Amino acid sequence: MIHLRKFLKPYTLAALLCVLLVVGQGICELKLPSLMSDIVNIGIQSYGIESPIPTQISDKTLAALSAYMPEETAELARQAYQDGKLTELTQETRDTLEPAFEQAFFLITAKIPPAMADKAPDVGETVRRQTAVMGVRAEYQALGLDVDKIQRDAIWRTGGKMLALTFAILACTIGCGFLAGRVAASVGRDMRRAVYAKTLSFGQSEFGGFSTASLITRTTNDVQQMQMITFMGLRMLAFAPVMGIGGIIYAVRASASMSWIIALAVLVLLGIVGVVFAINTPRFKIMQKLVDRLNQVSRENLSGIMVSRAYNAQEFEKKRFEGVNAELSGVTRFVNRINALMMPGMMLIMNGHLGGRPPHLVFFAADRRYDGLYPVFDARCHVLPHGFHDVHHAAARRRFGRSRMAGAADEKYDS
Repeated sequence: MIHLRKFLKPYTLAALLCVLLVVGQGICELKLPSLMSDIVNIGIQSYGIESPIPTQISDKTLAALSAYMPEETAELARQAYQDGKLTELTQETRDTLEPAFEQAFFLITAKIPPAMADKAPDVGETVRRQTAVMGVRAEYQALGLDVDKIQRDAIWRTGGKMLALTFAILACTIGCGFLAGRVAASVGRDMRRAVYAKTLSFGQSEFGGFSTASLITRTTNDVQQMQMITFMGLRMLAFAPVMGIGGIIYAVRASASMSWIIALAVLVLLGIVGVVFAINTPRFKIMQKLVDRLNQVSRENLSGIMVSRAYNAQEFEKKRFEGVNAELSGVTRFVNRINALMMPGMMLIMNGHLGGRPPHLVFFAADRRYDGLYPVFDARCHVLPHGFHDVHHAAARRRFGRSRMAGAADEKYDS
């Protein structure tokens, strides 16, 4: 691999451009689930309302909400509106007003007076935000705004972004495939030329150290493998880290408390791949020598076929070929069987640990859904659709169990 850099050097620019396209493709693919989550969590569940700060509000509603805010925050909220319309806000102002509006809408919905705001029940962030969204929607309806159009526009806007990212992924994939193919083919051509030129420079003593079959294998099969490694490397060596690191970052952002499940799956997968490589790497070296031996025996049989017939040695040559062929077949079968075990093992981890109906994942997702800490689509991102229903059933059972426990406690207290 170190010597491969010399052949890649003339095509550095094309290789770097290919890597950049792969990185762009990975970023776009990582962004797509986030946009899909926005369609479900914002476009459907939140009726297209992206923020608890209304874009339009009546003076009466603003005064009612301000009563639940600290004086400085209430003054900031009043200054944010001109003639009932929201002005351009800085990110700092938005970060200050959003939790204040969320809490105010929740307290109004719960019919808690401002004097008892500090005694309000502690609910999850998702519940509080969803309550604020319902309050904003009710305010829009009171002002005569078309809330259905707001929801449709939000879905179409996010869907347009997804479509644009899809076309960007398509362009990156085509461009990367074209550049990687040209670079790999050029590297293969240069390597064959270099091997041929080096072979022609050998002296008689150097030729004695290499068989003709070995030189043919080096020029054909080995160069073909290096060409394939170059092609796959330009497409996958950058794509895999981007998807792996980016996927972990997005998972942690979605739910840090459940990220240990993904971390455990990644460690197990790395362990499986490491074991496969440790077992198969020495066998690949043996296979290379056996391929050379098989080519040499085949060449000797073909070049000396008249002599074999003259001395009636066909059976001997046949057994000699079958012996080398059986040895190569045995090593190849062993390597392929180990490689074949890797994919089912990976699918078992991905579908049994991260998908399907894994009990630990359903339990933790249901626990967070019940506490209002887990948006709907984020639960679905961790659990596949059929397991997603189990999350809601488990959350409902947990809610029912707590209700029965609370009722029993009340009866005991009353008695």
